[in-house]
Amino acid sequence: MYNPLDQSQLRKFLTVSNISDTDTFLDKIMRQENYHTQTAVKRHLLSSKTLATIERTSPEHGVKQHFLPDYKLHRLDGPAVEYPNGRVEWHIDGVQVADLNAFLSIGKECDLLADEDITFLLLKYTV
Repeated sequence: MYNPLDQSQLRKFLTVSNISDTDTFLDKIMRQENYHTQTAVKRHLLSSKTLATIERTSPEHGVKQHFLPDYKLHRLDGPAVEYPNGRVEWHIDGVQVADLNAFLSIGKECDLLADEDITFLLLKYTV
């Protein structure tokens, strides 16, 4: 499991190591940390883009759900959960996203959705 750097522990190490400009050094490390974290998340999401989802409809409630093979709710071409009353839930790699706009924003930022995908989703799911 990946553990992000703890600034207080790093600051103690730098003080003990007599590194003079602690703040500048810390800022540089944290920028690298954020870059590596963002890169890892992006790489993980891109790999989930190519995976086929499993669709399941609950016979007793009529709720349609889309899962990755590891059973995380996930769907890029529509909502991951659709209720019979028309309510929908948007999920990316097991994480629920607030609404369609947030879903599109994340999808675009992480290179999960092309412009034509966004146009399609907007046309299909906005009233």
